[in-house]
Amino acid sequence: MVIYLDDQQVQLGGEDLAAVLGAAKQKLADSGRVVVEVAVDGKTLTDDELGSQIHCAVGSGEFRLYTANPNDLVRSTLELLLGQLDKARQYQSDAAERLHRDERNEAMSLISRAMDVWLQTQQAVVHAVSMTDIDIETMGVDGVLGKVLIDQLIDQLKSLRDMIKFGDSVALADALAYEWPQIADRWQKLLLKIIEQFDQ
Repeated sequence: MVIYLDDQQVQLGGEDLAAVLGAAKQKLADSGRVVVEVAVDGKTLTDDELGSQIHCAVGSGEFRLYTANPNDLVRSTLELLLGQLDKARQYQSDAAERLHRDERNEAMSLISRAMDVWLQTQQAVVHAVSMTDIDIETMGVDGVLGKVLIDQLIDQLKSLRDMIKFGDSVALADALAYEWPQIADRWQKLLLKIIEQFDQ
């Protein structure tokens, strides 16, 4: 097998992809960079493909590993999500109006899009904390700790799902119109606080 690390050919041992990535991590330890993309024989692996192939034996193919600085990666991801949260706000507002007009199918489509954004945001913050030295345990917004905000969001999404499941359109519309804008405010403040950590 031939292995490239940021287009430089390197010697990394390993019987499977997990071992190769482990060797790459050790090699990168002093630089502070991490592998963010893996291509096998010219094809970039998705997260799902990487997960399914991680313990497969490596053959004689070509492996290309691309790296990034974790702080730069996290910052760009969170900046992108700030814009996505604006979209989620609009989806939620439009969904509430649709529910008031008894346009349930259209509302459900908008709510689904908003929930996708929220799940991506929650997962991105959890991932950001694991990749960097951000202390989410002590970082707070409006008197609420970041760790609590993360846990609360899961409960808040479950509450939305329950309202949908039981067909409580009135409560659902009220939650989207009156509760979720405040949730979005707090989360945008949290993302901005995390981003500010990289400027210090």
